[in-house]
Amino acid sequence: MAIKFATVWFTDYCSNDCRYCVYSRDNWDLKRNRLTKKEILSRLRSAFKGGMDHFLLAGGMDLYFDDDKIVDIIQEIKREFPSCRLYLSIGEKYIQSYERFQKAGADGYILYHRSADPAHFEMLHSMGLAGEFRKQCLFVLKDMGFEVGSGITVGWPYQSPKTLAADLTFLEDLKPDIIVVEPFRPQKGTVFENEPAPGMEAVKEVAKRAEKLFPKAKVLLPKDFIMM
Repeated sequence: MAIKFATVWFTDYCSNDCRYCVYSRDNWDLKRNRLTKKEILSRLRSAFKGGMDHFLLAGGMDLYFDDDKIVDIIQEIKREFPSCRLYLSIGEKYIQSYERFQKAGADGYILYHRSADPAHFEMLHSMGLAGEFRKQCLFVLKDMGFEVGSGITVGWPYQSPKTLAADLTFLEDLKPDIIVVEPFRPQKGTVFENEPAPGMEAVKEVAKRAEKLFPKAKVLLPKDFIMM
């Protein structure tokens, strides 16, 4: 049976300025929102009543949600839903933060490397974001015993067979437990808003290839993440 993640996107705020992302800190036209702990728990209760027990907390790199707040939310979720699997997707952190999240009860962490090709990564991100640090974070999470997820985005601007091959090589080295294969989605208000989006057939083809290359990994598509 395929895993479905009950996904709660709990903050639209982000300190990064990724060129493809609608939640970029410099998108002044975006009306942003943060969920309270009470609102997060309410959404997860609905998911649990519906039979879901894999929870994903995802959001931008919001400085408001410091480690203390994240730990408090994790503890409350695990207290109310002790049988659930709880995953985070909240960006790059230092090992001290990951240790606190793990001790509080987080089971897994999904961090998208976006592009393993350094030149391509720089084309997609603003100055100051380091693709190598993001990749190092994934190896740290793996060594710590988290269930680790990363992914492949199909149809990136400037993507080529070379950059896609670099992604697959990186994933071979990482050996993630979860691989998310998703399409590039042009976002209004971003540099790439007028770029074409790939068809789902191209995404499914890459997913099939990933399943053959990584038979032990859970290869997931966007439909496997149910927004709550």
